[in-house]
Formats: sequence, structure tokens, C-alpha cells
Amino acid sequence: MCRGPMRSLSPAAQLDRTPSNHSRYITEGVWCFEREFDGQERCPPVRLIVFDWDETLTLSTFLPEDRGLRQRIGWCEWADYITEHNFQTPLVDGTATRVEKLRALFKDLAQDEVTGSRRFLAVLTRNNQGSIACLNLLLMAGLDEHFSAVWCMRPAPGRPNSVYRKPDGTWSAFNSPLDKVFDHKADVLHAMCKDPAAWFPQLAEGDENAASVLRGLRPEGIVLVDDVRTNFQSSAPDKAKVLRYCKVARYDCVYREHGFKRDMGGIGAKDDSDYAILLDFVRQPWEYKALLKARCVERQFEGADDRPRVDLVVFDFDETLTLHTWMPSDRRCVTEIGFRLPEEKREHFVTYNFSSPYVSDDRVERLGVMLKELAVGEDDADGRPVPRTLAILTRNEDGAVAVLNLLAMAGLDAHFSAIWALGSDAEAGAASGVYRQGSEWRAFELPGRSVDLEPTKVNVLRCVVENPQAWFPQLASDAGAAELAHIAGMPSLASIVLVDDEPANFRGEEGDDANVIVRQCEVTRYDDDNFRDQGLITHMGGLGAKTSEDYDELLAFVRRPWLCSEQPAGDAFFRELASTPSGVSEVALLRRHTEDELECESCSPMVSRKSRKALDFPDAES
Repeated sequence: MCRGPMRSLSPAAQLDRTPSNHSRYITEGVWCFEREFDGQERCPPVRLIVFDWDETLTLSTFLPEDRGLRQRIGWCEWADYITEHNFQTPLVDGTATRVEKLRALFKDLAQDEVTGSRRFLAVLTRNNQGSIACLNLLLMAGLDEHFSAVWCMRPAPGRPNSVYRKPDGTWSAFNSPLDKVFDHKADVLHAMCKDPAAWFPQLAEGDENAASVLRGLRPEGIVLVDDVRTNFQSSAPDKAKVLRYCKVARYDCVYREHGFKRDMGGIGAKDDSDYAILLDFVRQPWEYKALLKARCVERQFEGADDRPRVDLVVFDFDETLTLHTWMPSDRRCVTEIGFRLPEEKREHFVTYNFSSPYVSDDRVERLGVMLKELAVGEDDADGRPVPRTLAILTRNEDGAVAVLNLLAMAGLDAHFSAIWALGSDAEAGAASGVYRQGSEWRAFELPGRSVDLEPTKVNVLRCVVENPQAWFPQLASDAGAAELAHIAGMPSLASIVLVDDEPANFRGEEGDDANVIVRQCEVTRYDDDNFRDQGLITHMGGLGAKTSEDYDELLAFVRRPWLCSEQPAGDAFFRELASTPSGVSEVALLRRHTEDELECESCSPMVSRKSRKALDFPDAES
């Protein structure tokens, strides 16, 4: 690890962080996916993991103005300070630093735990400071050990575009044939398979490890880890695709002394589970194929033999009720209950959010029928009908009113009694909750909003069971108390079915195996190479989006969940995932330009979003 001497410089007066203005489709953590390809059934192993640099390995890239950093391998000034601002995260607590966690991750990624065979790690970036600058940051942080090459797609006159690790462990610069390949990461990775020696000079120097890993390399043997979704599918005529990829989450935050910054990123920057998920994906990517049908299961729980009825069905919103969430840019959608768009625009939003191009049925109509039937409920022991309540629990910065208004556009709002939005932006006027009193919707604040820690969905639903009136304010009225009497008497979480596309939402805090949703419906998840002519959209979903069987499956499960009880011997529903103050500025750090295509993506007429601030919608508001 490089730790160079500190030069005495005045505190930074200006920090220029280049904005990354591409669409910020954001998942809660990393999203891993394996596309279909010939020979997929043979489960070929991963042999090469290629990382993007900016907002993937770094949280964001901040570099000083020093020519040596860009031109001399081994340059090392202000190493601790630069490492802290580029790699360390102030957003996750714990004794181990992010650099230490990354180092452990790279070590595990570089070795197949079963066969003992090697995997190669490399960096493919568009950072305009070049490959040597990126390598020097790896050296400063002590993260270079398991990497074999760094390629920079951004031309830098007078500087080589690549560096590689020689068999003796030293680094050397060279020029890879980037100028001979279409300017897209998917095309570069496909070209790499055709001629690995042109990209890994160590092959020509007798590196036996490189030969064993890289000879016969195929596209399915490569994983690309990147924060820009357009990097997974080429815009060239042949539409080259990355077959296995990991999309890194992006976010906004107040970052150290730099103030509020948009479009930050970084593996593990906000969630430690990123490391385990990526490692698990590399080890068994075939477990991350598209899920095309909803899966319902009742897990083992105390009292299961009594077969308690389901009184409350709770839906996620993004990629569960919607296929993918697109919001109007008009902020009244966030603040005004009953906000309406002109008919043409309304139809636009209904089509993109709720309608499915994959099935012949009218998905909005089928959802409405299913929700109505779900609310019918069951007879109690005395033969009296007991209704069932439907609610929504989502994470959405635009808040509960925005979700309600989208539902109302599709005519689906009347089926729900409450909408709870975790993470809503109160400063922007976003309400965290809404509830229905008769036919009228009213806003309210969720209990515990002042708590700094974001609750898990399991903990929220446990609170609903313990204190339903705090989550269903209509219970305070006589009419509401009569309508929702069954909610007030729920004995346990077993009275609730959670319908969600994120498997992690069925679990509670890490290490608390007993704190889980015992009745759960996991919804379809998939990617679309060109959803409604908008290009690649990652992490799509939607109950009934791929098959109309989902509606009957969920209805049958809610009515008789014990018929879908798991076997005590194992849990086929989840894969268990192992988990594993800045001082005074010492040098002026400038945030460096990253992906050229970010500007292209931000200028696209369609901007996708999930649980983030409102963005323009294509054509509808032009």
C-alpha cells in the first residue's frame, strides 16, 4: 500500500465534481442478472470480472491537479486523503472500512472456492484522467493486488490507454486496441474474447495463470459491474450484449465537506449486502436468471397448524404493481391528492407503468378484478363474512401521494385502504402516508418518521400488527373501526401476506432469522433489452406482467396459504447471503468527468426512475 509524504498545501477552496446526468434508475443495492444465451443450461463459470471505475469502485472520483498522477505509475501524494474521498464511505457504520471490505471481496472474487481456479479482475472505464491515474488510486488504497489490467476508453493524447500487471507483479503501460472496436463496453468485452492477448499482454510473457483463465474466453464467462445501465447493451447495429452483469446503485447525499452531491455510487457505499450479493452472483450466476412467474410460499411458524386466516395483503409498488415506475415531472403529483393529467397524458402513464406488452390480457383490468376479489375475505367461525384489507408499503422519495395519484390514473386506488411510503422526502412536501376514509383519501405522517434508521418492511409490518391504529388512522372513527375491525385484532405477522419483488424485503435485520414474513409472494423480475423503444431497462417486474397465471396464484395463496407451506427440510425460496470524520482538506480535489454516454442518456426523451425525484416523461409533457 502506498503512503507517500504529505505536501503542505492550503485547504481546498473549490471542488469541481463533474455531474453524471444520466437517468438515475436506482435499486436499493446492487442488481445482478444473467441473460439467456446458448449453452446456459451447462452453467459455465465466470472467469473474468470487469469493473467500471467512477461510482462503481469509487463513490465518485476526486483527483488533484497534478500531472504526475496521470503519467507516472506509482505516483503517491496525499494518499490517505485521496483514498478517503474516493473509496471510504461515511454512509455505513462498522469497524471495518469500505477499503478493507473491498479488499476482502476482491480476494474472494479472484479465487473459485470450489475448484480453486483463478478468476481475473480488471477495470474498464471512461474516466478522462486515464488508466495510470486509476491505477495510482488503486495503489494508494492497496486495492491493486488482485487486478490484472486497467483499460481507459477515453482517448488521452500522449498517454497510453491501458496498464497491466506483469508476471513479476509490477505494472506496465501499453496501448490496447480500443481504437479498433466500436465505442461501447459490450463491444469491447466481445472483442476481448476474440483476442485476449491484445488486452492482456501477460499472455505473451508466459503468464501461466493468465493462459489458464483467458484462453478460450467467451462472453458468458465475463461479468461487468457498472453503475450505467446503457453499458450492458451496445448501440451498434449488431447490438452486442453483456450476458452477465451487476448494476450498482446510485444515490444523492451530502458528501463530506463537498456538500450535497447527486449521482454518487459505489459497491457497498450504502449497503454492506452488496459485497455478498456480488460474490454470490459471480459464484453462481445461473441463480440470477429472470423469474417469470410469481412464487408464493408459507414458511414454517409457530401456530401454523391452526391455519390463521389472512386479514391484510400488503403490496410493494415499484416493479410489483408497476412494471417499472415512471413519474410525472409536475410536483403537484407529489403534493396534491387527486392530481390529474389530461387524458392523453394519463393514458401514457398508465401504459408505461401498469400495462404489459408481454401478455394479451389487459393487465390493468386483470389487476382490478384480482384486487377486488382479494378484498372479499373469508367467513369467520360463525359463518359471518370477514373482509380483507389491502395496503401498499413502498420505498419512494416522492411519497404516498404520488403513488396514490398513479394508482388513481389506472383506476386502482379504490381497492386499497392505506399507502405507506418509507424514505419520502418531507422537505419536498412528500407525505409518508395516506389512508382512505370512505371514498376520500387523506394524508398523514407515519409513526417513527423522526427515527434516523430506515426500518425494514418486516419491522414496519410488525408495528402494524402491534398498533394498527397508528397505520390505519380511519380506525379512530366509528365507520373505520367497523370496516377494519379484523385489522385491529390481527394476532401475528402470519395474518399478513407481503407481495414484493425484492427477496430481501421478506427478511428482517441481518442475523435475525426468526424475524421474517412467513407468508410471502415474490413477484416476477427481469430485464428488457428495449422496453417500449426506451432501450435496456434493468430490474423490471410486475405481478402478471409475464403471465396471467400470477393473479390466480396469488388469489389461491391468500385464501389457502397453508397449501403452499414449505417443507421443514429446507427453504427453496431464498438463497442465504453471507455478510460480511474527514479532517481539514489537504489538497484541492476535482471531481473528474466520467462517462460520455451519461449526457446522451440524460438527453433521452424518456427518463426512467425508481423511488426518486420526479423526472420528465416522454412525449406526454412535451
